[in-house]
Amino acid sequence: MGESVNINKLPNRSTGFSGLPIRDLPKYMVAQAHALTKYYPPSSGQARKLSQFAPIGLTSSGFKIPSNWKEKQISAFYRGFNDGVTKVADLIKNPPNAETNYWKYLNDNFGLYANNRSGYQYRAIGVVAGGFPNIPIDGFYAKQDLYKDGSPLDGNKTYSITFMPSSLTPGLPANSILPPLSKDGSGNALGYWSLSIYQRGLGVAACPCISQTSQLNKHYTNNVGNVTANPVTNTIQAEAPYPGAYIDVSTGILFGDNAADYGLQANKTYYVASKPVHSIINGKDNYLFTISDKWIQDLSQGDPSTMDVGTPIQNTGVKGDLIDIKAGSKPLKFSIIQPVVQLGSEEIKSKQLAQNADGSYTIWIAPRLPKGAAPSNWIPTPSTEYLQSIYGTSKVLNTTIQPIMRIYAAQPGNQPPSILPCKGTACTPHMSKATGYASYLFPLIQEVPQ
Repeated sequence: MGESVNINKLPNRSTGFSGLPIRDLPKYMVAQAHALTKYYPPSSGQARKLSQFAPIGLTSSGFKIPSNWKEKQISAFYRGFNDGVTKVADLIKNPPNAETNYWKYLNDNFGLYANNRSGYQYRAIGVVAGGFPNIPIDGFYAKQDLYKDGSPLDGNKTYSITFMPSSLTPGLPANSILPPLSKDGSGNALGYWSLSIYQRGLGVAACPCISQTSQLNKHYTNNVGNVTANPVTNTIQAEAPYPGAYIDVSTGILFGDNAADYGLQANKTYYVASKPVHSIINGKDNYLFTISDKWIQDLSQGDPSTMDVGTPIQNTGVKGDLIDIKAGSKPLKFSIIQPVVQLGSEEIKSKQLAQNADGSYTIWIAPRLPKGAAPSNWIPTPSTEYLQSIYGTSKVLNTTIQPIMRIYAAQPGNQPPSILPCKGTACTPHMSKATGYASYLFPLIQEVPQ
């Protein structure tokens, strides 16, 4: 949160479209809560409210634990935060259960919040219930924290989620079919959907975190560039494999089949260990850097009263031991790893996601590729074995996972099936309060013995 308010300064009454009559707003803009005639950025005028957080270390410059705080004050801070999360969770009217296939979400009119106590609570409810409190028709989010038996979803276990063709699940509510999207006049989807796997960041506001294990699946890694190795400086000069390719410290990379000639292993994950030095050679982007076979992320500390630790925090950490590079004689290729943290409609559209014989699609959520599963359908998860290979056995390592379903441009509620509330009488008899009067249900997550 501190980084967010530091990077994204509070707007004022002259920012952007401020003062524009609401009737003249572009169609992609939504007016602020309780707007009558003119538009102003929803967060404008909040400087005084932000100043009230200064005693606990949050200002427009970021967050810093006050210098006079000791362990007692820090523990109280965590207890207060956790109490707040509990109270917000208690405000959720429809907790997840069998009727929602144990997915947690709110699908009413999110996105328009007054800057008052009620508005702040509504934002918090949206985050706790469904990931992000967007306007649902723009971006709808649902998450699952616990398995159907009440146990935490664990990265050590293997789960599957299957999306059925609508022909196999007739009637309403439409249970477990592909998420319904809005369509244009030609019947083409206007948006997309995806299933993403995160980890809860114990006490870290920057999370949910994308696990480093998402780089274990290399199925979607296919862009290659040329490499020049320098054993004297122990550096790699890498040509960007495609225009706009991004390489930075901790970026995961692979090397080609003749990697052994350079003292490397083919198809093994290496990490950029130094800040790449950019240059243009023969009109192409090139980057000079060292490499390591390990990247050690920082671990969140969580609540000191319960000693919760062990969630790796993305975009942090330090390199492992540097790799000694040899002088090879044949040209060497490299790839930037495309992590697999989410799968969905885009992979179906590109025909990369493997289809079952009955027309359904199964996505696997597991620490390693399940037996008989297509690599294209696998989202890797953090296991104790994998984390201990990086951090050792002396730390408490968190392997809980948090699946999140995203739908962008969801089917309107009055055009069933839809995850949004039904606005008409056509689908009301089929719906229940527990589902927020939706006519569509996300598939049930199933544990699979391996």
